[in-house]
Parts: sequence; structure tokens; C-alpha cells
Amino acid sequence: MRQAVVWIAGGESYTTDAETSCASVKQHNPGLMCILATDYHGKVSSIYDRVIRLPPRRYPDIWFLDSVYYTNIVFDTLYGEYDSFLILDTDCFCSAPLDDMLQLAERFDLCASHGVTRQTTNTFMPIPDAFAEFEVGVMLVSCNEHVRSLFRDWLELYENHVSLYGNNDQGPFREAIWINKYINIYILPEEYHCRWGFGACVVSTVRILHSRSCGENPHTNAQAAIEINSVGGRRLFNSEGLQGKPVAGGM
Repeated sequence: MRQAVVWIAGGESYTTDAETSCASVKQHNPGLMCILATDYHGKVSSIYDRVIRLPPRRYPDIWFLDSVYYTNIVFDTLYGEYDSFLILDTDCFCSAPLDDMLQLAERFDLCASHGVTRQTTNTFMPIPDAFAEFEVGVMLVSCNEHVRSLFRDWLELYENHVSLYGNNDQGPFREAIWINKYINIYILPEEYHCRWGFGACVVSTVRILHSRSCGENPHTNAQAAIEINSVGGRRLFNSEGLQGKPVAGGM
């Protein structure tokens, strides 16, 4: 399959922030195309294999609405060039090869994890509480019409109900998935999107970590990756590190 990893970055600081993420992906996946999409039109690092220059922001006070707008532009730009691509937030870190994860795109339209806080905003239409939000910081998407329709509905819902969603892209994404009945979804386990700053329970090797350093003695994603993968078995991890002894029975 023709596959790539994509970062959608707003401004110079996040464009620079994505360099660490890109370097980690290249370290473990040397043949994978790495693409930066940014509205920053200054000089960017040569670490990226390709740079997509995005138009100026339409909603200067609401980044997440612009990010959904940019996601649609990127999808349309790459449509036909790739069979699928992995969208990563600029503060994601890759700690192992992603071959088995990328293989999921042969079977599913969209692969993403559940939102760690399940629901962060109201929705325009009633949706059962059991249908949680999806994290948009790590998304594997197939380049097909089902995903195109999903992304267009995501943007339309957000633009039409921006006062309801506010600066929050996961609410309208949840709603867009709810109304797109033909989208074929797989829920990623935490090993493939570990938001360890909120606390995580994992079993096997964690491959993608997603957090920003904060607090008095913060872990970085790289430090967290070393510690969380230093042992096997079922284990708990949060911003303070491993909690207790791993439970037998995991690999």
C-alpha cells in the first residue's frame, strides 16, 4: 500500500514541535513517507519528505475549527496519491515500528482510540452516552469516499454549530461518525495511542505516546517510552511513571 504519516501544524512553534515527532517515526520506520502540512510559510526543517503549504487560517480564534478545515484540504490533496495515511498530532512520539498498525488500513476506513474523557462537549443531535468521542490526535484513515464524506460532515457540523462545540473538534467528530453509518471503524488499543499523562493501562509494547511535558519534574514522551516499555505484562502508567508491579499474564 502507498502510505504516509502526516502532521497538520499551525504556526511556527507547532511546525517546529513536529520535528521531534517526525524524527521518532523515521527512526523506527525508515521507508515511510513523512509529510508536514502547515500554514507557516517560513523555512521548515528538511527532515520532512514533503511539505504542504496551507492557506491562511479562516478562524483565527478557534484553532480546532481551522484544523478540521485543514484536515479536509490535506485529505483532498493526498487523495489518489496514497491508499491511506496516519495523522499524528505534533506532540506524538513513535517508539517502535508501525507496520502492524498500518496494515489495519487494508481492512478499515478509520482507526482511532476512544477519547480519554469520553465526552468533552454537547452535540447537536442526541447521541447515546455509550458512543464515546474519538481521539483525533492519532488517526489512520483510508483514502476513500467514506472517509471523504466523514471529514466533510465533520467540518460542516462544526461550522454550523460552532457556538455549541467551541474550540473542540472531538465533539463534531463524534457526531459526524454517528451519522456516517457506512464508515468501517476499528478502535485502537492504548499501545497505539498512549495518552499517558491521563494514565494508561497497557500490555504489550507501546508504539505511539501522546503528551506534553508539564509539572515540576516532567517526563518527556521519549523518557516515558523507555520507562513504560522497560517491562512487559499488564501495567499502569501515568505522568509519575510506572505504578506498582506489572501483572502477570501479559506479553
